[in-house]
Amino acid sequence: MYLDKAKKLLPRFIQLMQEKGITQQYEPCTEETVEQIEQFIGLPLPVAYREFLLWVGEECYFMDEIGMPFYSSEKADLRKDALRILKMNEATDTLPDDAIVAFIFDEVTEFAFIRAFEGDNPPVHYFGGMEANGESVITWNWFPTIEDLCIDRMETIVRQLYSRHNRLCV
Repeated sequence: MYLDKAKKLLPRFIQLMQEKGITQQYEPCTEETVEQIEQFIGLPLPVAYREFLLWVGEECYFMDEIGMPFYSSEKADLRKDALRILKMNEATDTLPDDAIVAFIFDEVTEFAFIRAFEGDNPPVHYFGGMEANGESVITWNWFPTIEDLCIDRMETIVRQLYSRHNRLCV
């Protein structure tokens, strides 16, 4: 529903990766896992995030080459990780109470989150550590939606592997 375009691009992305000899794993969460996530974080999951988790939430190459899940649980509390990253970087912003940290890009400097109460298809916000000017702040509305972030990540990888002019197209 909210990720239809990204889902349509995934087979072409997989094909392009295979042409370069890169194999990926994509693993969805189960409905049971999604319910456990919601209970663990104590917040309702926006519909688009729920859809993302049921699509590729356990493991997804274009979002994380390491193969980490994109949710908090007793094994990996991403909110705690994000708070630690903010503290290490002496951030001037704080993490909102309804923040759902979904993506840890770097354990020292980078993470992205959505907010539980910004609608069914919320924007993605980003923290990238210390800026060149010495500030350490959250970039609000980094991507308009989770789908936009997914598409950008796939297209960026394709451009890096092929050329600037090669676009990921359906």
